[in-house]
Amino acid sequence: MTTKTHTKDSFTIVLIWTVRLAWLISILVMLMVMSDYFTQSPFKPRYFLSWIFILGATIGMHGLIKILAELKT
Repeated sequence: MTTKTHTKDSFTIVLIWTVRLAWLISILVMLMVMSDYFTQSPFKPRYFLSWIFILGATIGMHGLIKILAELKT
């Protein structure tokens, strides 16, 4: 039984860090896109849409982690 809980803990830890890395990469991509937009024109709707998309993806991934953690128990 201890090995099963250990695999569950390592699985959730790997999943959480994978999502955190993906979130950081998406922020870096958004910053590059944002700087490109600022060189063209300071206000574009895609800039705000990218913020909304990243916030929604973050909330959705945290919800997905909680659901998967509950399913693994």
